[in-house]
Amino acid sequence: MTESADGVPEGTPHDRLAGGDPWAWAHEADTTEPDRVHAEAVAALLVVPNGEQWLPRCLRALHEVQPRAGMVLAVDAQSSDNSRALLDQAVADGILDEVLTCEPVGFGAAVRVAAEALPADQRWLWLLHDDAEPKPDALQALLEAAAANPQPALLFPKLL
Repeated sequence: MTESADGVPEGTPHDRLAGGDPWAWAHEADTTEPDRVHAEAVAALLVVPNGEQWLPRCLRALHEVQPRAGMVLAVDAQSSDNSRALLDQAVADGILDEVLTCEPVGFGAAVRVAAEALPADQRWLWLLHDDAEPKPDALQALLEAAAANPQPALLFPKLL
């Protein structure tokens, strides 16, 4: 290792300061790899209040998503249409892991019902409504955005 004129080893933070630009470090590229967020840590929560009209397309789209979320739950807000039968069939087909039931409440309250049923290791929530049709790469795009932003409070897709 060589030393600078003042006896400090070159390549140290002190060496950068000796070069005259105390802010040189701020212009250096960050070469650290972002932490990866794995799909297994994601729980997809589908809220369904009388969604029979949209559910078939939503469930088909959810079935095509790769990678699959670690858990996929639906919350049926006591639908009076055929939604519950469609959700039960989706469990039988392996699209959903479980269907929960709640009072006919708003979206946030239904999400809370599902979140309270989750194991502690499901730290990421992907919130979906019965009229959502996620593209096959939707979860992957959200995972990549999460990895690129060390502590995002909220991630959301472009809605069309």
